[in-house]
Amino acid sequence: MSTYMQTVLQEYGETLATKGLRIILILVCTYAAYRLCEFIVARVGGVPMGHLGGKRRRRGETLLSIIQHVLFATFCFFGLMSLLRELDIDTTSLLAGVSIIGLSVGVGAQSLVKDFVAGFFILVENQYAIGDIIRIKGLTGKVLELTLRTTKLEGSDHVIHIVPNGLIDTVTNYSKETYFGAVRICVSQDYDPEKVMKILNDSLAAVSGLKELKPGAAVSGLSSMDKDSFFYDVKLPSAWVDSCTVCAAYQYEAAKRLYTAGIVLRSIRIGGPELVKENGMSA
Repeated sequence: MSTYMQTVLQEYGETLATKGLRIILILVCTYAAYRLCEFIVARVGGVPMGHLGGKRRRRGETLLSIIQHVLFATFCFFGLMSLLRELDIDTTSLLAGVSIIGLSVGVGAQSLVKDFVAGFFILVENQYAIGDIIRIKGLTGKVLELTLRTTKLEGSDHVIHIVPNGLIDTVTNYSKETYFGAVRICVSQDYDPEKVMKILNDSLAAVSGLKELKPGAAVSGLSSMDKDSFFYDVKLPSAWVDSCTVCAAYQYEAAKRLYTAGIVLRSIRIGGPELVKENGMSA
């Protein structure tokens, strides 16, 4: 081992021997202070949130999560600075060097800045919060976590998607209003539309007792035709999380009644508002 390495190891060994206890105390106190602040924030923010409604409660939980992330970063920074000073490392020149490097990196990290700015406006404008069901960048799911930089979604297949906030240009929030699920049924033009409509309305009556189904369900009628086929749309309002259940129940009732009447289904599709908008119809 070289003389230089021996000198360095000896110097830092002596430093750790003389200041080891103080370094441990800095780490322990920093962690304890962080946990205490986190506890206070959780208690102070948690008490009023217990009396809030669903939407305001979700927004409060989102802001609380952001504050906890900021607290963690702040305590990590000050803990690191204290540790470096204890090791006799000049933090002033280090911070100056970091500032120059940060400026250089910042020029090439505009997307990161864009993420933070977008995240800030998502929170300020209350576009969505933790627990909301949203659609962004072609992905639909439940918001598990929202930070200033990213949004974490859980899809219906339980796959986790992490989307940088700077990439989000359009947000569809299914938790703000009623979600209109849709069932599209295709049968041959050989069958009387009036007879088919009666069966579809009977099917709707059969599922009207579902607690998940909200007011406003309707058979939209004969929405379009293609070659020798007729298409019928049915709108089924519910919460987004219940839409699949409601649509599947209606699909079963309709298929059963059409089969009993001797009407052959060519296809039956389940979707959302975009399904009934394919032909310019409003959901």
